[in-house]
Amino acid sequence: MSTVQVKVSDATFREAMDVLDPAQLRRALFQTVSRTTREGRTDVRREVREKSRAPRKYVDKAISTHLEIRDPEPPIGTIHIRHEGIPAIEFKPNFRGKGGVSVRFSKGGTPVMFRHGFMARMKSGHEGVFIRKRLPVFNSKTDVHDLVKAGFPEHEAKQIFAREGGPQEQFGRGIRYQKRLSVGGNFPRVNAKGIAWRLPIKELKGPSIVATVELADVFKRIESSLAGRLEKNLRSQIDRFTK
Repeated sequence: MSTVQVKVSDATFREAMDVLDPAQLRRALFQTVSRTTREGRTDVRREVREKSRAPRKYVDKAISTHLEIRDPEPPIGTIHIRHEGIPAIEFKPNFRGKGGVSVRFSKGGTPVMFRHGFMARMKSGHEGVFIRKRLPVFNSKTDVHDLVKAGFPEHEAKQIFAREGGPQEQFGRGIRYQKRLSVGGNFPRVNAKGIAWRLPIKELKGPSIVATVELADVFKRIESSLAGRLEKNLRSQIDRFTK
């Protein structure tokens, strides 16, 4: 998670203490930091939307704020940007037939090609870009957990690697199983529910918001403007109580 902090400097804090009583000071600092943090979040969202092809709803969801109350010290505002991948379907992918699916994640960027990828709609109505998981490469160290990680139900993985016979026997079972998959052979065409057997699928996701833009440049510009905004907002609060 990437962050930008909004903090009142010691000099500014002392200046406000000289003209406001404790209750006014607490309210003025809260309003100042809260408002400046929200303004900074708006600026970050706007810049990210200008540079990324990610839909607005994902940008706004990934960029949030938090206000830490530290009485009697000034509060600290924080702008958070979460590192969460965005579903590839949200970047308007192009289906290339047997070649797979291509997706352009950033404006002006080179499209990324997902070989063997395909677009589909689930029974729930959810649409996405998917790819079938691969079998692990069988060797003497392959075990049930490798198949479970690859997406197989645990009971099927256990059937593939029966425990009797020791590691070498498991290795042999794995090789024979892999061969049956590759040539068809006598591997069952349907599972216990009568549904055609297929390798599990997973949904493809693109980079996070952080990866689609030069975030360091965005933060640098935002941080340089936050100091001026903080001073302006605090001055407005002081005038509110003294005039």
